[in-house]
Amino acid sequence: MKRIFTLALAAGSLASAPAVAEECTHMWDLSQDDTDPTHRKGLSGDANAAYPVFSFRGNPNTRYVIKGHFPHARFMSFETVWGQKDFKVDALFDREIVPDAGSVNPFVDGADMGVATRDYTIEAVPEGYDRPNARNLMKLPSNRLLHSFMMRIYAPNDGLMVATADIPRVFAYEAGSERPTACPRALYSDPYFHFPQVLTRVFSRTESFEFKAADVAWGPNSAIPKYLYGVDRMRTGSEVAVVRLKAPQHAETQAGAGPFPGGTEVRYWSLCVQNFAKNETLGCLPDHLAVPDAEGMVTAVVGRGADVKAAAEANGHAFIEDLREPNQVTVEFAYRNIFPSADFQANAMYQGEYLPRGVLCSREGYVAGDCGH
Repeated sequence: MKRIFTLALAAGSLASAPAVAEECTHMWDLSQDDTDPTHRKGLSGDANAAYPVFSFRGNPNTRYVIKGHFPHARFMSFETVWGQKDFKVDALFDREIVPDAGSVNPFVDGADMGVATRDYTIEAVPEGYDRPNARNLMKLPSNRLLHSFMMRIYAPNDGLMVATADIPRVFAYEAGSERPTACPRALYSDPYFHFPQVLTRVFSRTESFEFKAADVAWGPNSAIPKYLYGVDRMRTGSEVAVVRLKAPQHAETQAGAGPFPGGTEVRYWSLCVQNFAKNETLGCLPDHLAVPDAEGMVTAVVGRGADVKAAAEANGHAFIEDLREPNQVTVEFAYRNIFPSADFQANAMYQGEYLPRGVLCSREGYVAGDCGH
């Protein structure tokens, strides 16, 4: 059953909307908001990101006003999508959002990341309606049954988790006027696939353990030009996967203070272990937890057991626990770079040392130091 949470927002905690408007904030699905990178995540998402989803039956005569605070995090975006598998319609990225009067957008290069006044207002409007005086517009699809707003909050500041105050309030209005209207009917958007694991077994037999570009034309995150994926068959418990890559220079925001950093190669990067048949992430290595060696290289190890973890720590490698189920014989990776600079994207991203490379070896061989690392 879908988990829909009613948010207990303190009165006046956010910039207020007209008192007569019907508030629809209770319709947010917050079941994918855990940002612990070691925990599972639906939607094949990043385990260090939260994905609040607002899913509803489409109505061509209703627009939505979304009012919130910019979160204390590395990245935020909104996207409007349609259908069970989230086909993209429109997107607003954090740095594009014009803040409310008297507020500051902390995601603009050089802005104060810790600023207290950080309110924004977004409107989601059906296609065919014009809102000439409104800022921060997103288009909703027309003639579709299942609509969603998907919010993304990546890498909350050090020591923080996504909180109720980070989830914006939503109000419903008639599309062509300022008159409030009823909230839409909530619809369930299942974050999981239900494919048999045998499909991944077949796939891994035809694919070598090389990282390749995934087709993301229909989804999922418009801030990522392309994902890389890698798959191979791996015996649970007796084998480990070792992935090595040059770490892109990322925006460092964990402290949550000072000017927002610009001029980096990417805003954020991560390497995640997936269960593709279920559309699920099992765990991730986010950039701020990776420790590059003297050459700027990061090595990640996926395996089980205290001996593997101890060997990884001794070698300066990042350890990702192998959480696959017994019937999941394929190990799958997703590697993402968010907001690469134009120069990095054109000349280095996913090229040379920036292209992840993976090998499999026995558990005993890795612990003994005989795994090509």
